[in-house]
Amino acid sequence: MAVTASRARGAIDHCPAWVRATLRCPRCKAVLEWENGQARCGSSGCDLGVFPVTECGQPVLIDFENSVVSEEGVVRSKPPGDRRIRFARGLLRSFRTISTNVSGVSNYRTLGALLEEIAEPRVLLIGGGDSGRDVRSRLQVKPSAEIVNTDVYAGPFIHLLADGHQLPFAAETFDLVIANAVLEHLLDPAVAVAEIWRVLKASGLVYADTPFLQAVHMGAFDFMRFSPLGHRALFRSFKEIDRGVTVGPMSVVRWSVEHAAKCLFRSRRAGWFFRPLTLPLGWLERYASRTPFALDACSGSYFIGRKSSRTLSPKEIVAAYKGGQ
Repeated sequence: MAVTASRARGAIDHCPAWVRATLRCPRCKAVLEWENGQARCGSSGCDLGVFPVTECGQPVLIDFENSVVSEEGVVRSKPPGDRRIRFARGLLRSFRTISTNVSGVSNYRTLGALLEEIAEPRVLLIGGGDSGRDVRSRLQVKPSAEIVNTDVYAGPFIHLLADGHQLPFAAETFDLVIANAVLEHLLDPAVAVAEIWRVLKASGLVYADTPFLQAVHMGAFDFMRFSPLGHRALFRSFKEIDRGVTVGPMSVVRWSVEHAAKCLFRSRRAGWFFRPLTLPLGWLERYASRTPFALDACSGSYFIGRKSSRTLSPKEIVAAYKGGQ
């Protein structure tokens, strides 16, 4: 990828000084060297060398040999596989009172309250995308909070590009790591969770919101699903603060109707036509999600935890089941 001098200088603007001081080579974790706003691995034994920057000026700290994304694709202005119709998406967003997200707002407020005791909390968003623009208001954190937004594609609200499997940060850097609708897009989520554990401070927090019963989205860049208990097992090295349903069983019905229509009519537009017919189910979501049965049939679940030196045993994971069976 060609890099002009002006574009390289723009990369500095995307990374505050304290962030640059914590950046590491994604492969060998060596300290990075900076020259004219462009990063280079500081280890003579690492062949990653100089890291490119995007058209927007963000550093691209990705080991492409070990990533599902390509160097040519990281300059995209939207996630790969995102082909949703903008008009239909905007129309559906107008129905704000018909929400299937039953705990997202309260979860962010919980996280914000947990960060209150920290003078200058540092927050990392993995796969934050455009949502990074309003995460500060959702968390309701103090002005001194530092938020770093990463993703594998370029965008106006991204500080730098990074793969969740190889986070390019020093150990014990952040007070909170957020992975909202991200783990399903990773080939090896367990590796990513280990990286989250590594970059968190000793008492650091993690928040993950991950699909369970949900159709494929983002095409070939969608790999995994987790039951709520499987989600807890993934974070076995974290002490649980809270977990539960984010998107309930009514959303499962809505997904199913939309994709059944696509299959029957062999058209993506048919799915968008039928989806509005299921919007009233959103009014039932909060009621349906208050039962343990929802944990067995939800569309997605969340986990809030604190970094721990202890790992749950297999028997403890089984005993943590909270469903209705």
